[in-house]
Amino acid sequence: PLNKDEAYFPEVTRVEDNGQTYLSMSIERNQDHAVALTVQFSSDLVNWVDGPAASTVTENSAIFLTVRDNTPITPALPTRFVRLKATLP
Repeated sequence: PLNKDEAYFPEVTRVEDNGQTYLSMSIERNQDHAVALTVQFSSDLVNWVDGPAASTVTENSAIFLTVRDNTPITPALPTRFVRLKATLP
C-alpha cells in the first residue's frame, strides 16, 4: 500500500451452494495499480492449485474479484486453505 491508512485485505468466507460449504475469497481491486491477482486453494499448505479446475470466479468486475473453491468442505476434508498471489504484469 502507498498509504498506511488504506486497507486492502481480502475477505475470506464460507459460502453455501447446493447444500455444500465452500471457501471463498473476495478482493477489492485497487484502481491505481495494474496487478494480476490469482486466488489459490490447498488442503495441505504445500500443494496449491488455481484456475478453472480448482475454483469458480463468481465476480470479476473493475471493483471486486471473488473466487470460490471447487472443493467442498466435508467431514472427510474438513480443512481448506486459500491464499492470494499478486504479480506485476
